[in-house]
Amino acid sequence: DSLLNHYKKVISVRNQLPFMKDGIFTNVTDQLQCSQPFVLGYKITLENEGAIFIHNFEKYAVTVNNIGSALIDEIPTTGKNAEFNGNKIVIQPHSSVILSL
Repeated sequence: DSLLNHYKKVISVRNQLPFMKDGIFTNVTDQLQCSQPFVLGYKITLENEGAIFIHNFEKYAVTVNNIGSALIDEIPTTGKNAEFNGNKIVIQPHSSVILSL
């Protein structure tokens, strides 16, 4: 896939979740219990809406705690989707998942 298609997907997700524009940003990286330095987790909330965003900037897949309730969307860059194993998520390299609160 191309970089153009990646950003089209990012923009599509942003348009699906309008609270992203004005919501409150909270870092939740510590809750992921992942020792990798290039994994970032945050939630954005606005009134009764919100989501958790987890980004894997590593060059390999990482496993993190599933701190959300359901998958809203994901932005894979390797052609492989995230894997859900109980309360853990395996996120592919340079990919992101978006979870409902």
